[in-house]
Amino acid sequence: MPSWFSSAQRLIRSIHPKWIAIVLFGLVIVLIAIGFVYATTSAWRAQESAGLSCGSLSVDAPHTYIQYSIKDQAVEPYFQGSIFINLGEASTPLQADVVTTAGRTYANTVTHVEFFRDEQNKTFWMRKESSEVPFVRTSGSARDFPFDSAIVDFDTTFQPSLPIRGLVLRNFNPSFYIPCNKVVSAIGPEKIHLRFEMHRKPLVQLMALVIIISATLFVLIIPFSVKKDALPTSVASFFFSVWSTRGILASEMKVFPTQFDVAILALCVLLLLLIGVRLLLWWVKPAVTDREENLAVRRR
Repeated sequence: MPSWFSSAQRLIRSIHPKWIAIVLFGLVIVLIAIGFVYATTSAWRAQESAGLSCGSLSVDAPHTYIQYSIKDQAVEPYFQGSIFINLGEASTPLQADVVTTAGRTYANTVTHVEFFRDEQNKTFWMRKESSEVPFVRTSGSARDFPFDSAIVDFDTTFQPSLPIRGLVLRNFNPSFYIPCNKVVSAIGPEKIHLRFEMHRKPLVQLMALVIIISATLFVLIIPFSVKKDALPTSVASFFFSVWSTRGILASEMKVFPTQFDVAILALCVLLLLLIGVRLLLWWVKPAVTDREENLAVRRR
């Protein structure tokens, strides 16, 4: 057996297991800190790199396009939005009906639009954006917060046909971003097909996960680490703090309850159950102690 191997064995035996546990625990803490920094910076870059608009415009005349503006997420499974059409100098009808398909069990939306010639800009376009147009999601729900990203897939038809050659997709929702590389569109004079994804901003998801993980740790620590006299105060503080912290993300939620709320409720119930286990142990321990003392007296 090599001498270096024997020396290594003696060195390992001389190390106290306590120090090994401390080193491993410190390593886990460092890895968690590095992972958190990486996740935060990645989430920030992901949402900052996403532009406010996607789409493509025609280089050759006529420079016509339709603009879809995506706004707030509604309580029902759709995003509120609007439509704006610019017809450039093309010779077109002065009015038309724009039909936006909905899918699921929702009815299509018919938007009557009127065009006027803007002499200053030498173009035909709408006087203003259309009234509200619901863009129905084909997946997920607002109750899935913070994982309520969605896919929106719909068709737009024109009656009569319009010489649309370009498409602009603008995002006015501060809680979601649209990855432009996943936008799929097919443009025609009578029909436009558009498919895009609304992604919940990663920082919001990260914040929600940190709150849930932190609350879980407190649920596991409070029942068995807090002294008996301080237990009611600690439990009350936990309830108030966890629901107050939920208020930080309240502006991001359109419905109640969400998956996030169900997770908080489950943690509260788990805390009560663990406290019940601790109380049961308190009651059992004196009974066992008394029984052992009685047995000891009888043996004497």
